[in-house]
Amino acid sequence: MDELTHEDVILASSTSGLLMTEIQKAMNSPLERGIVTHPWNPAHLVPLVKLCPGEHTSKRTVERTYELMEDIGKIPVVL
Repeated sequence: MDELTHEDVILASSTSGLLMTEIQKAMNSPLERGIVTHPWNPAHLVPLVKLCPGEHTSKRTVERTYELMEDIGKIPVVL
């Protein structure tokens, strides 16, 4: 996906079993835009969503993802 999208696009995964740092090892560039956004279940009832940055995730990516989650009515928690 990183090769098919513009560098400003955040690449988010809802995985609960993989760490973003491991996913970033397979990314080409830029690694700073990868983040895990995992909703608590059941997602339609519980507004919490975990934001799990990887080793290379930028502060800006975390901030933008946090703002997006708030904009859609979720309560983000950065781990």
